[in-house]
Amino acid sequence: LSIIVPIIRSVFSRWTALQIAVTHSMGGPDSEAKYEAFIDAFGQYLTRNVRSASSMSLNENDIQEYLDEVLDEEFNTVLDD
Repeated sequence: LSIIVPIIRSVFSRWTALQIAVTHSMGGPDSEAKYEAFIDAFGQYLTRNVRSASSMSLNENDIQEYLDEVLDEEFNTVLDD
């Protein structure tokens, strides 16, 4: 988990929609804390569900659904392609 968290943090810091949601407190007054928790939770989610490159139990739709759910529930943000 300690290896993946900096990678997630790097990706999330460049994700414009997520950064706007946090900056504009769309998750409420504790948006920054929710953002930090989201990074850790996503790392745990990936660690739990991706065992190895050859036996991946997730597909991109599963990951997209997880991200969409967190953005909607925690940051009141719905993203479209």
